Amino acid sequence: MPPIPPLHPAILIQPCAYSPVDLSSVERQNSSPVYIDFSDLCLFEQVEQQYLQQGIELEGAIAIQPSNPSFQTDRLAIMPNADRTDIVIRFRVPRRQVQAIVTGARAIKFTAFDTNQQIAQQSVGVAQYMQLPQLPSSDSSHKLPQHQIELAIENQPIHQIQVSSDAPFVLHQLIVM
Repeated sequence: MPPIPPLHPAILIQPCAYSPVDLSSVERQNSSPVYIDFSDLCLFEQVEQQYLQQGIELEGAIAIQPSNPSFQTDRLAIMPNADRTDIVIRFRVPRRQVQAIVTGARAIKFTAFDTNQQIAQQSVGVAQYMQLPQLPSSDSSHKLPQHQIELAIENQPIHQIQVSSDAPFVLHQLIVM
């Protein structure tokens, strides 16, 4: 039996360590902008409480380095866990504006909820997602476009965002104001 070749260094998974978060400081924070590009995560890490210090908690997300050429990026991003079609983002301090940079095979819906879990606003990614040409599976030169989706609400604070799609998508950046 031939020996098993060593793993390529690019696919080794490094353990992540996070220090405890003082939630009282999060509750006292003002509404200063928060920029998250997910570069501080580890590959295949479940993303939940890593951004509590900034007052943000996620549900249903995993950190990935997309291997599909259509989604490729030079840094880590997040996508829904295998059993989900959405990522939920909750804010400890309600916000007025949320922006995200996303890539998806189809339209991506961005839904904001107020403190009573009522839908405050929805935004859907550009129809261009659905107009992509059919390419042979061997064609790795075609990348899906990245789009910015923004929700801004004047009279209601945003307590939670749900990012969802009926096809795979990647969330590259999150900006919260």
